[in-house]
Amino acid sequence: MLDGKPLPPKTAAFIEVADPVSPIKKDTTDRNRTSPFAFTGNKFEFRAVGSSQNVGVSSTHLNAIAADSIRFISNEVESRTKGGKTAQAAAKEIAIEIFRKHRRIIFEGNGYTQDWVKEAEKRGLQNLSESVAAIETFDSQKNIDLFKSLNIYTEKEIHARKHIYLEFYAKSINIEGLAGYNMVSTQAIPSSLKHQHAVAQVIAQTKAACPKVDVSAQEEHLIQVTTLVNDLIKENNKLNQALKDAEHKHDDLTALARHYRDHVKTALEKVREKSDALEEIVADEHWSIPKYSEILYIK
Repeated sequence: MLDGKPLPPKTAAFIEVADPVSPIKKDTTDRNRTSPFAFTGNKFEFRAVGSSQNVGVSSTHLNAIAADSIRFISNEVESRTKGGKTAQAAAKEIAIEIFRKHRRIIFEGNGYTQDWVKEAEKRGLQNLSESVAAIETFDSQKNIDLFKSLNIYTEKEIHARKHIYLEFYAKSINIEGLAGYNMVSTQAIPSSLKHQHAVAQVIAQTKAACPKVDVSAQEEHLIQVTTLVNDLIKENNKLNQALKDAEHKHDDLTALARHYRDHVKTALEKVREKSDALEEIVADEHWSIPKYSEILYIK
C-alpha cells in the first residue's frame, strides 16, 4: 500500500522480487571509483568536471539508458506474470536471458590496459574512443527512438544537440590550436633560438681560447637543440596551415569537426611534442614559459 492505495502492478511485482534479496554489507573504506574526493593509498584526489562541462548531459543519457532497461524488464515481468508465472520466477528467467544475450560486455581483466580494447574488438563491441566519432552517432535512429520513447528529446532537439556538440568541439580545438601556435611562435621558438645562440657562442669562444679541448659533447647538444628548433618551426607552420584550411569547411559542420580532429589536433600534438622536448634542455633563464617543474613545485 502507498498512502492507503494499492500499489500499481509493475511496482508491486518489483517489490515482490526485491523482498528476498539478502542484506547488503556496507563497505566502510573509501569508494575510490565514485568518490569526488578519493583517498588513493597515500594521497587524496579531488575529482570534478571542468568548468565548461555539464554533468547534466551525461546524467540525462545514463538515466535514459537505465530507464529504458528498467522499462523493458518491467514489461517482461508484467507480461510473464499474466501468463501464470510468479514475479520471482519471471525475474529469474529474464535475468538469465539478459545475461546470456549480453555476457560479451563483461570483462574481468585489467580495464586500464589495451587488453580490454583488443578483446572488445574480438567480441564485436563498438568502441568510440574519440569525441567526433561518438557525436556522429548521436542522432542514429536507435538513439532517436530511445529519447523519443522516453519523452526526453524530440527528433529536432536531437539533431540540434548534435550540431551544438560538433560546433563546440570544432571551436574548442580552434581556440587551442590558435593559442598553441601563438605561444610557440612568440615564446617557445624565440626562447629556444636564444639558448641555441648562447650555446653556439660558448662553443666558438671555447674553441678559440682552448683549441685542444674536446667540445664534441657541447656540439652534440647544439645539434640536438638546433634539430629540435627546426622541427618545431616546421610543425608549427603545419599547424598554422591546418588552421587556415579549416576556414573553408564551415559549410559542413561534420567535415569541419573531422578536420580539426584529423589535422589541427594532430598538428598541435606534434608541436607539443617538440616544444616539450626543448623545454627539458633549454636553460631556465631563456625559457619564457613557466616550465612543468615550476608549475608543479614551488621553488
